[in-house]
Amino acid sequence: MAKRLYFIIAAVLIFISAAYGYDAELRRTGQQSSYDANRPQKDDGALKKGVAWLSPRFIDNSDGTVTDKLTGLMWTKNANLPGATKSWQGALNYAASMNTSSGTYGYTDWRLPNQEELFSLIDVSRYYPALPANHPFTNVESTADLCWYWSSTTYAGSTNVAWVVHMDDGAVNYDNKSNNTNYVWPVRGGRTAASDSSAAASAINAIYEQYASWFGTASGSLTSGTYNGITYYTQWFSNGAAIVAGYDGNLYTYYNGTWYGLSIVWKDYGKAASAINTVYAKYASWFGTKAGGLTSATYNGITYYVQWFSNGAAIVAGYDGNLYTYYNGTWYSLGVTWK
Repeated sequence: MAKRLYFIIAAVLIFISAAYGYDAELRRTGQQSSYDANRPQKDDGALKKGVAWLSPRFIDNSDGTVTDKLTGLMWTKNANLPGATKSWQGALNYAASMNTSSGTYGYTDWRLPNQEELFSLIDVSRYYPALPANHPFTNVESTADLCWYWSSTTYAGSTNVAWVVHMDDGAVNYDNKSNNTNYVWPVRGGRTAASDSSAAASAINAIYEQYASWFGTASGSLTSGTYNGITYYTQWFSNGAAIVAGYDGNLYTYYNGTWYGLSIVWKDYGKAASAINTVYAKYASWFGTKAGGLTSATYNGITYYVQWFSNGAAIVAGYDGNLYTYYNGTWYSLGVTWK
């Protein structure tokens, strides 16, 4: 594993256009077979564009909840917890009722998923239900003709209807909020503006730690801006340079009128840095000092991150979404997910 961060210099002005950018957060659909008659084949099944799914993708938390390591969302393990269908407002009310007193399964921030979150569960290569193989969920309604699940997202064309997802085949449609009833699958968690800001700060700090003598001291605090509705983050330094968590998902430095691409996806890099630093803070006396910066490598198309220390150990944000330590030829699982 490489211990040195190599700058791949590209004079890229990231604020000109987002047209060529790729959203690294987009996941693969799950389609495995190609049906394109052309050669070479270029349909979804052939190209498999997007973030590869983790294996295993889901964690059964053994407390009535399941965590999706691909999205960071936590779902109820029982996909029909109410035991009956409800109107759209009834679905919202049910999710809200889970947050009273001490909450449900120990959490008080359950809600009805939005349309994108609900569809994120779908594996388009499967049906009855259209969920990834070996998923741990129970009571997924997928055998009846009317096995639609409510999302919290209202249809823009008519505000008396909301988007729904069919769990037997992954179809997406909309349904009348009051006249019809559908199933309810509560969710919690998810990325927010605050978590993005935290990931950006952690990613920028991980770079700064390695080159602090060149950057100097921070000038002001982390600032944010928006381009085409996408937020980016900037930290300026006393030498006149900046480190930018770009709106295209990548990390850059800016100095003396020139942009330098670091070939780093800042959201995952930042999450990994934050998780590793949390462990390191608890056991710094054993790990010693950091030996080089946070580096990355790829396995089966999935990126993982490694931080080495002066005692010869490493903390690894693994490609399976879990956190590990490595020491003297042995791997130790920390039982912690980092993404």
